[in-house]
Amino acid sequence: MLGTVEKAEEGKITVALDGGSNRKVKPDPKSYRHFDHGYAVTIHKSQGATVDQAYVMASRTMDRHLAYVAMTRHRDDMRLFVNAEGRLKWVESARP
Repeated sequence: MLGTVEKAEEGKITVALDGGSNRKVKPDPKSYRHFDHGYAVTIHKSQGATVDQAYVMASRTMDRHLAYVAMTRHRDDMRLFVNAEGRLKWVESARP
């Protein structure tokens, strides 16, 4: 589940969840002690960087060189996301 921190005060956090639902949650920081901050960068900006986890949103503009850079930035885990519109192009280009 992804969201944006809207407010952070002593012992209180308000997060707006992604997905267009206008839903907000206020998790108890005492119950959830391990939050990760996330940052979005372009593939070009990520060149030379190494992160523990990478989430890659594939697009029609990605060629094999950009895909290689995007998918090799991680140390531990990488997840690739492809929307329905872009999936066909990726499947076709992967065939020999």
